[in-house]
Amino acid sequence: MKKNKNIKYLVLIILVSLIITASIELLANRQLLTKNESYQPGVVETNDIEKDGKWYKTTSKDAYIVLKLEDNYLNKIFYQYKAKNNFKWVININGEKLEQASTSLIDVAEREIKSSSKEEEIRIDFKAKNIEFKDITINNKIDINYSRALIIFLTLIGIATIIIYKDYFFHHLDKTFLLISLLSGVIMITILPKVVYFSWDDQIHFRRSYTFLSSETAKVPSTILKQRAIHSGYIKTKTEEKAYYDSLTEIQNDQEWQDYSVNNYSPKYNMIVYLPFTIGLKTGHLLNLSYSTSIMLAKLLNFICYVGIVFFAIKIATKLKKIIFLISLFVTNIFISAQFSYDPTIIACLILATSLFYRMLEDEKINKKYLLAFVLSVIWASLPKAIYAPMLLLLVFIPNKKFDNKKQAIKFKTVIIVATLLLMATFVLPTLTGSMGSDPRGGDTSVGEQLKLILENPLRYVKTLTKYFLGNSEGLIIGQVMSLVYINDYIEMITPAIAIINFILLLYILFTEKVSKKVISNKIKVICALGVIGISVLIVTSMYLSFTPIGSTEIMGVQTRYFTPILLLGLLVLIPTTTQKITKQENNNILILLVPFISLMLVNLIIAHYGTILL
Repeated sequence: MKKNKNIKYLVLIILVSLIITASIELLANRQLLTKNESYQPGVVETNDIEKDGKWYKTTSKDAYIVLKLEDNYLNKIFYQYKAKNNFKWVININGEKLEQASTSLIDVAEREIKSSSKEEEIRIDFKAKNIEFKDITINNKIDINYSRALIIFLTLIGIATIIIYKDYFFHHLDKTFLLISLLSGVIMITILPKVVYFSWDDQIHFRRSYTFLSSETAKVPSTILKQRAIHSGYIKTKTEEKAYYDSLTEIQNDQEWQDYSVNNYSPKYNMIVYLPFTIGLKTGHLLNLSYSTSIMLAKLLNFICYVGIVFFAIKIATKLKKIIFLISLFVTNIFISAQFSYDPTIIACLILATSLFYRMLEDEKINKKYLLAFVLSVIWASLPKAIYAPMLLLLVFIPNKKFDNKKQAIKFKTVIIVATLLLMATFVLPTLTGSMGSDPRGGDTSVGEQLKLILENPLRYVKTLTKYFLGNSEGLIIGQVMSLVYINDYIEMITPAIAIINFILLLYILFTEKVSKKVISNKIKVICALGVIGISVLIVTSMYLSFTPIGSTEIMGVQTRYFTPILLLGLLVLIPTTTQKITKQENNNILILLVPFISLMLVNLIIAHYGTILL
């Protein structure tokens, strides 16, 4: 009987969601319901334009063409063109000049205008000579945005399902995370441009992923140089985007390559984290997949790694499930997990390590599988960024009584200290010997000179550090909740609201989830606090050495995402403790499930509706 009732609920949810989605799409197209669907407008006037059959050709930078509108409305304008260089063109409608730009990489232009005209004519100015074009078409057909419709449909179903079956979702937070992260992340990978230059330094990570299996120098596709077209505003619609991807695939198939120095930044072992990307790119090459499909495959494999590691972190957690759930679903974390970046791997591994650390403190005896998983997680996260290696030292403070005997505990902890020193040496030794290069993104920088200044005047650097943390503490904390780059201005507008809501929710869960003082004692809290402070200083110092101009008293290049891996460790310092016996707490506020889900789907909806061009 209950099963039949559940099926009825699901069917009803789907039907209602379909109706609402269809209504929204109909509302979005309301102006097109009474318009002519698609037509080629008549030419009223031309200037400095020659005609040869169907093709027109501009003969000067003052060339323009005047076209006659039907229904005095322009939804989209489309034309084919041939151009040897990128060019600008201007649509004059209603006395307003709408500047456009097109790239020589493709041969079609389609722009969404959505404007009612008081006049029956529009004028297009081509700001370049020798531009050939034909088949100018006005498209006023009903325009269904299938990505937007699917996101609205899935969001409505998701909200209703979470509310109705909240008890199941709360009791299986690991599976709930899996569902929300995969749904929102896969959508994000699909609707975001299948190129780089859309997140922090993704072009650098792309090159390293492509060259990971190479020795000293390698060939990378010259497409890396041509991927700024979307970010530069040359590509603005799905039609143009498809033509652009086809062009990149053609360039790849023609095997246009450029030399790239593999060892220009770090040794091979530091690049193991790029393995998922490398597998995706090499698989795409072997299967002769299109360029955009190969990019998506590489991103998807890395995203699955992030999701899988966090899933295990939530699964083995006891008291920290909800906190890990919220942190892992921060919009920033899902966003960078869907891009070329090794940061999500570091974040996931250290969240897992912190979860395992708490679990080992909680259990009466050390679980050797958990111990091994902790060590491997920290090492994996520390290979690209050795500044996180001190996390290993947490194991030194696990009580000896949890091991089989004291002798075994001392031996193990000695090994851990040595391993930490070895990992740290991969950062410290290159710095001391001067073999560590400056960050490739930096300007007037020198690791050796900067280190010399610190050693000669340590008090000056202490003041610089203090000034940095006091001036940026608020941003470093709240900024981890959401920070997206290179998307569009509408997402930037909602960033503060989403950040504040998610941050407040995280604090609410943190201070209502009590843990036993036997597990998180004051001693453990002090150790965690020292760990967070120490790693934070290492993070900032690494950027001062490699990214900040020599002698500057300002520290540059520090990103909030660098602190996310130690956020959970820092929250252990703040979490309330009690000496009383803790009964099973049911702090199952529905917002814990709804806020992350709605935040992620809202961002996806804005991307699907407005696109990814900075307006």
